[in-house]
Amino acid sequence: MPHAFDECVRIGRVTDRLRPSMESRALQFIMKSVPREFHSDTNIFIGGCFICLAWPRIEISDGQTKVVLDCPTNQGMFSRDDTALIPFLRRFPELCARMVDAHPLLRARFRAFDAGSPA
Repeated sequence: MPHAFDECVRIGRVTDRLRPSMESRALQFIMKSVPREFHSDTNIFIGGCFICLAWPRIEISDGQTKVVLDCPTNQGMFSRDDTALIPFLRRFPELCARMVDAHPLLRARFRAFDAGSPA
């Protein structure tokens, strides 16, 4: 069911159907999907999705669906406009699995990556 662009779907945790290794595979997927020269950016693009760290949230949108994930808030404060997303995700790899699970386009790209296709 498509959502309006401005509708947010709040996802709190990875669903039970995910494998325990998904956190590391999801981080690998994101690292390989973003060219190294963009690893210091606060925003990234993967598979038609714009992903931005707007701490204390990560926002993922594709023009149709917008998903908002809550970030850990008990492990420090992060500048909203100065924190690079990839290093942030390396610090909190569980967010990668939540991101992949939360957005249908990312989920499809991850499945292709996990099956051995290029991200």
